[in-house]
This record gives sequence, structure tokens and C-alpha cells, in this order.
Amino acid sequence: MTAVVDPAKLTAIVTEGEHCMRFLHVTVAAELVDAERQAASRNLAGRMKLKGFRKGKVPTDFVRQRFASVVREEAMDKLVRESAKAVIAARGMRPVSRVEIDNIDFAPEGALTFDASFEVAPEVKITRVGGFVLAPPPGMPPLNGAVERHLEGFRQRSATWRSTDEGTPMVGDRATVVLARVDSDSGDDRPDEVHSNDETRRDDEAQASDEARRDDEVQAYDEARPEDEARPDDEEGGSRSYDFLVGSDQALPDIQKAVQALTVGEEGEFDVEFPGDEEGSPGETRRIRVHLTGRRVQELPDLEELARNAGKGSPEELRDAIRDALESAHQDEVEQDRDQQLVRMFVEANDFDVPASLVDKLAEIMVDDIVAAYSIAPEDVTDDLLGEFRTHVQQAAEFNARRELLLRELASQHGLEATEEELDKEVEAIAQKDNETPGEVYSRLQRSGEIADIHERLTGRKVRDFLRRQSGLQ
Repeated sequence: MTAVVDPAKLTAIVTEGEHCMRFLHVTVAAELVDAERQAASRNLAGRMKLKGFRKGKVPTDFVRQRFASVVREEAMDKLVRESAKAVIAARGMRPVSRVEIDNIDFAPEGALTFDASFEVAPEVKITRVGGFVLAPPPGMPPLNGAVERHLEGFRQRSATWRSTDEGTPMVGDRATVVLARVDSDSGDDRPDEVHSNDETRRDDEAQASDEARRDDEVQAYDEARPEDEARPDDEEGGSRSYDFLVGSDQALPDIQKAVQALTVGEEGEFDVEFPGDEEGSPGETRRIRVHLTGRRVQELPDLEELARNAGKGSPEELRDAIRDALESAHQDEVEQDRDQQLVRMFVEANDFDVPASLVDKLAEIMVDDIVAAYSIAPEDVTDDLLGEFRTHVQQAAEFNARRELLLRELASQHGLEATEEELDKEVEAIAQKDNETPGEVYSRLQRSGEIADIHERLTGRKVRDFLRRQSGLQ
């Protein structure tokens, strides 16, 4: 809009609300309204093509009288939009949400009034950046037990498995078994019936029965082992073979007991308790034929061999390396916790109002993260559940919104934004690690959006270092 809206001919009352809300009550002078009506009439007349008139030659007065409602709507829409913009610009306000218009009063003659509401960018005032006192860092916990636990875990991961045709599986061994459900009435092994090669002798009813029994066998097998242990290519007469770690939760307890009662090559029938379909529902006891076809025992390397494989001269050097790694990890956790304390104190010392729309956006992201973290099925994500999650994260979302705005303003005021040189050094380090050229890495990171994450991480590190210096923590 050109010079139609003169801020001097607008009367505006601005009211401040909570969470950066602003409310306007605007009055547009009658002379401005009349001028806009005439402009709308001329504009419409220039576009109209009516019988008896050449295009663009329809008299303005005729248009204004004959199409008064259309002229009124065009004039009102334009005046409201442009008047709101003029008031907002004249008052130096920066909307961060959509400008909502309400209560329009546009009489045939006289002034135009309307209300507008919107959120503005908050005024982030930083009054304190230092002098924060943190709680003393926790002392280093005793590491002797932790070193030995990590050492033993290292041994376990470095172990080899040796197959043996003898003995009974012990806790810690791996057992390979074949399971088949036994018919409780006839005592026959159902999988043998199912996988009979004489298919031509089966009638439709028998085949349907076989298929139902096969489903039972597959269910018994599936419930007894994790999906990633399945070995569908190992089939023995229709029975299924699988492998599990004895003493773990990879198989049902009764199957574990059965396996530990057999030696390699033996088989037997056992009553196995299967859990109910739903939590708390009664289980079912089934007769299962268990055939122990293999046993593997774990052979752990001795400490000298383990140290050599890790590039150390002795077990003591390996222990020292583990201890150093644990101490470094502990120190990293301590520093991270102190940074979080410092940022929280900084945010709490510089309180200000934040837009509700920003809080809503962060809360929505946090709720989505909760749904994903707990793998909640889409059909279970109800409005009530989302409302509960939203209430739970509301306070954290408000804090995160304030922290985001404060840290951004602090970086801007003190020149703490990551520079191009710092970003280039980070890209070069990634390129060297991944054996790529810096140009290739930069292009890849730009396409994925990770370059912005790196910039934010580098800036965040500089901001935290700045806050540490202001409180004498470095």
C-alpha cells in the first residue's frame, strides 16, 4: 500500500498481555476510509467489463453504488491489513506469530475500528553473566572394582566358542536344540506328522489340521527364543532348531531346565509352561520334545594374551589403561554436569517472558520424543495421553525456550558465534578422520543439515567457556 495509510491518521491503543502477547485496538480516520473506498471503486471499475460500457470505462460512481458490498469488502480488507502493519511498524514491534484480526466495525460512513492480537519477539535483557558459585564436584569413586569388571567384560567379548559333542550345558554355555510339540493324546511328535513326504495321501481336513499344528509348533518355538536367534534353515523333520545362551533370558525357564538335564545327542519330553497372551493372564502347559544337538563352551583368553591383543605389554598396563579411561569418562561427566548447573543458574538469573508459541513448539517436540522413546503405537496415542505428556513437559519446555533465547543473545552480544575458520577446522578434522576431502565433507554436511548442528555445537562450547570465565571457573 502506498500513501493510503498514514500512521498519523490512525489511533491505536496497545495493551501488553502475558507471554509476549500484544493487543491492538485501531481506529482508522473517516477521511482515510472514504479515500480507500474511492480507490477500491476505481480499481474495480478498471477491471470490470459490463454490457453497455467499454472495458475499463465503467463510471466509478456507478460501480460504487451498484457494487457497494464488493467495494466495501475490498476497502475494508486492505485498510485492516495495511493499518495493522503501519501501527506495528510505527511502534517498533516484531511479531513472531500470525496477526489475528477481530471485532471489525466498518460502518457505511465514518471511521473503521478493529482489534488485532499477536506475539512479539521478547526483549531479552541480560543483567548477570557471572559470579555463579557451583557445588563442589563429586570426588572420584573407587575404581578397583570397576577396573576388574571392565577387564572381565573385555575378556568375555574377546572369548572364542568351542563346539563339543559331550557333556551337559552349563550356565554360560551356548546350546543348540530342536523343539517339537508332542500330541498329548497320541504321544506322537506333531512336527513329524506335519512334514511327512506323502502329501498325496492327505485329504483337505487332514491338511488343515496339519497346518494348525504347524502354527502351534512355530508359536512354541517363537515364544521360546528371541527373533534374532532364529535359524529357519535348520529344520529337522519339521522341527525348528535354535541357539541360546544358557542362563540368560533367551529361552523359557522350563526349556533351560530341560536342556541342562540332557547331554549332547539326547532328547526327551518335558512339560513347558508358556506365558499367557497378555500380561497377568494364565499360562499354558505344553508337552515339548527337546533334542540337544549341540553345545559350545566359552574359552576366555588369559590376561597376558588379552593385554597383547590390546597392544599392552602386561595385564597391569591394560588395567592402567582401563583406569585412565574410566577417570577420563568420570571427569567428562563432572564437567558436563557443571556446565549444566552453570547454564541453569544463568537462565534463572535472567528471567523474562517468552512467547507461548515457542514454548508450544518445543513442548510438541518433547512430546513426540516421548512417544518415540517408548515406542507407543499410533492407535494408542490419544488426545488424553498427549495432554498428560504436555503437562509433564510444560515447565521444561518453558525453561528450554528461555535458555535458547538467552544463549543466542549472549553469543550475539559478546561475539561468541562460531567463525568460518573454526567451522573449516572442524570440517577438516572430520575429513581427515573419514579419509575424504574437506569439500566433500562440507557438501555432505550441508545436504544433511548437519553443518548447522556443528555451528551450534561450536557456538555453545564458546558460550559455556565464556560463562565459566565470568565465574572464575577456568
